[in-house]
Amino acid sequence: MQHIDFVTISERVDIIEVAERYGVPVIKNKSICPFHAEKTASLSYYRNKYNCFGCLAHGDAVDFVSRLLNLLPTEAAKRINADFGLGLNLNEPVSTAAVSDYLIRKRRLKAFREWELKLFIALCEERRRINDVIRGYRGNPEVEPPKEFTDALSKTSITDYYIHVLTVSSEDYKIEWLSENREGVESVAGRFFR
Repeated sequence: MQHIDFVTISERVDIIEVAERYGVPVIKNKSICPFHAEKTASLSYYRNKYNCFGCLAHGDAVDFVSRLLNLLPTEAAKRINADFGLGLNLNEPVSTAAVSDYLIRKRRLKAFREWELKLFIALCEERRRINDVIRGYRGNPEVEPPKEFTDALSKTSITDYYIHVLTVSSEDYKIEWLSENREGVESVAGRFFR
């Protein structure tokens, strides 16, 4: 049985060069996603990975080529190895521990992305609720505003900050940041995060 080290192959090529080699134009680390119909570029490249904010496709170079050319991951890896002249011996077995670690990392990353998406949606819902409360207040400036209004005002900047971190930070940063701030972020997301 043939074992292929997908991680090594993906690390030895630049994903932007891979995308362009297989006919996907890249401008400023972004592309129109080849995996769904769109008019504006929603597929971005960062730290040798790709991520589409439209269809949520994501992964490394092997995943990209596999999906783009409709190949099995093993065939995609062989194609990259040949097309980019990597010279890797794809018949050399990879240790079971390496394969196991790779599969565990992929599962954890998938679980993180699902949790992150759920958290992002909850924060956006909370921000919408805050906006509704602020817009709905028609108080008298001579009377102290209700607690719901002052609470909404106090949560505005922290909610905006959390949304900002989730939308512009690198995946590595988000994983580290969210592991340190998980409880606080989930409490701000509140009732929408369940």
